[in-house]
Amino acid sequence: MGKLIKVLACLPLSSSMRGKCYRLFKIGNGKYGENFRIGFGSYIDARNIIIGDNVSIGNMMRAKLLDRFELGDWSSIGSSTIVCGAYEYNKVAERNFVCGKKVGILCSHYFDVVAPVIVGDNVTIAGKWTQVYTHSFDLTPNRLDGGVTIGNNVYIGAGSLINLGVCICDNVVIQAGTCVNKDISEPGVYTSNTFMRRGNVHEYSELYTSHKVKKLETGINVYLKEDNDINDTE
Repeated sequence: MGKLIKVLACLPLSSSMRGKCYRLFKIGNGKYGENFRIGFGSYIDARNIIIGDNVSIGNMMRAKLLDRFELGDWSSIGSSTIVCGAYEYNKVAERNFVCGKKVGILCSHYFDVVAPVIVGDNVTIAGKWTQVYTHSFDLTPNRLDGGVTIGNNVYIGAGSLINLGVCICDNVVIQAGTCVNKDISEPGVYTSNTFMRRGNVHEYSELYTSHKVKKLETGINVYLKEDNDINDTE
């Protein structure tokens, strides 16, 4: 079956036709709803696949080494996202990736599914490059596993990092670039970035700017290091 899904991924088919092939060949002992679309270069390699109605997957999305892959109604995964479990000989927990209804996962995110990743309804993982990890190592090194659970009505900004064992409650906004390393049990807006004053504007300019600006009559800004060079442009 693994070879078949990779062949389907590369065939010049429309995304809707590729979805129909998944249903026709019963890939992953699958249950497939209406209007399932899966883009070019994308594949789902899981023992059990459950797809709701009106689900779409972008191009070059790869889901592999999974026990269960589930997307609820009106959910989507963008291009170049990776959902990856552990090899069978390394398996400790169920490698389940389960998303509820109206889940929007945008492009180029990464999900480590050594342990289960469970996502509720009405969740958005925005932008790019958010990473979700369900395993780590200590110094021995022993492998540490812990599933991740994300509740309902959650927004996760671009470039966030969610560590193993984390549980996020309902009605939460996680701002871009946030590292979530412990449970969130109270609804609200969360960020791990410290916002601080770095000095006044003049000090900032002295520190980071080595050139001066001359605005020409055309409206173009010319960036030069010496005043003498500006005169040459007039």
